[in-house]
Amino acid sequence: MQRVDPAAFLCVWSDGGRLLAIYRVLNCRRAYVCGALSKVPETLAALGGEHVVEIPACGHFPMVEMPEVFYPLLADLISLAPKSPA
Repeated sequence: MQRVDPAAFLCVWSDGGRLLAIYRVLNCRRAYVCGALSKVPETLAALGGEHVVEIPACGHFPMVEMPEVFYPLLADLISLAPKSPA
């Protein structure tokens, strides 16, 4: 990652805390999903007890690296979300 152009990975948003700020103000059930091999300690610490789901033996892009695990997990997380009033 040190050799990659920061603009290629939205580092301006993530390193500046903008993505975390957007995540924190979401008014819905939420979970932070990450690959266990790509955990960012600073981000996990900043989440301060939020629901974190790690995908074992997976790096930074679980939706690409392990779609057979990621997408069923995503479906489960969505199905557990409370229904909004009609």
